[in-house]
Amino acid sequence: MGTMRRLERGCAWGVNRAVRLLCALGVGFLLIYPTVWAQGRPDIVWMRGGHIRSVNSVAYSPDGQYVASGSGDYTIKLWRVSDGTLVRTFPFVAGPVAFSPDGQYLASRGGEWDYTTIKLWRVSDGQLERTFTGHTSYVSSVAFSPDGQYLASGSDDRTVRVWRVSNGQLVRTYDQETGTGDVESIQFSPSGAYFAYGREDATVVLARNPFYTPPGDVDGNGCVDDGDLLRVLFTFGCSSCGAEDVNRDGVVDDADLLVVLFHFGQGC
Repeated sequence: MGTMRRLERGCAWGVNRAVRLLCALGVGFLLIYPTVWAQGRPDIVWMRGGHIRSVNSVAYSPDGQYVASGSGDYTIKLWRVSDGTLVRTFPFVAGPVAFSPDGQYLASRGGEWDYTTIKLWRVSDGQLERTFTGHTSYVSSVAFSPDGQYLASGSDDRTVRVWRVSNGQLVRTYDQETGTGDVESIQFSPSGAYFAYGREDATVVLARNPFYTPPGDVDGNGCVDDGDLLRVLFTFGCSSCGAEDVNRDGVVDDADLLVVLFHFGQGC
């Protein structure tokens, strides 16, 4: 058991003000000690204290400017990578943490009293954007799809749930392939076509993302085929078309045709 964990227990069991004061002084020392200890270590860029319980989750922002840390003290802290400055603290929440692909949002589990929820925070000002409600036990993991439209979560209720980020709607629940173990971790593939999750019963599951649309799938049937190619060809030059303008540049042209050809056969 680590020093911090032992200190946490000792503080929790403190029976009088003197004991709790000593614990507070001990925590304060541990908050300062990492920074001092890191000096002179060429492999350590910076170390920071600030949490008062174990840090159980960290995530980098997509632009590499920030690191978010989730802790058992029911806070998430946002740190500036360049100098280790604490930028913001999100209260009454806990790890796991995950940044949206555009870096605008940070997802986390709820706090001590709402640990079955997922919180979506605006990174820019630390405001709560929305709360996702549906799990019946601890949320243990969260992950954004690469396009940022969906958020997947694993829980001790032995389910995987997929949510629409824009409105918080629960769009899919997986409970048949979660076996007898809690879902401890989850992650999307780089393309977004799949997601994998790990269970407490020592099992890894790979599943298809039902909301994934391959690039060039104009008709949305999950397969880039002749139908998609024909739709692009028949609307070539159109400046007011929707799905046929695959790259969304305002006109159906050679670039859209190349996207379909390059991904031809994908998902079929």
